[in-house]
Amino acid sequence: MTNLIGVAGVAILLVFFILNRLHRISTENIWYDVGNFAGAFLLVIYAYILGSIPFFVLEGVWALFSLLNVVKGLKKKN
Repeated sequence: MTNLIGVAGVAILLVFFILNRLHRISTENIWYDVGNFAGAFLLVIYAYILGSIPFFVLEGVWALFSLLNVVKGLKKKN
């Protein structure tokens, strides 16, 4: 189960990274940030389970900034 959380997080991040590099989704698109948040959040959980503080901090910051961009994007729509 633990590895599944990690694999899912990495897969989500990689899918959105590849979509961006192939110009299928822009970094300005809210779904890009939603995907980054979802992947990073799963990896925060994974890092916590593993007890990896450096990985936890890295993914925590990634998730936080992605979530902030999601909130900004939602405010723009309203």
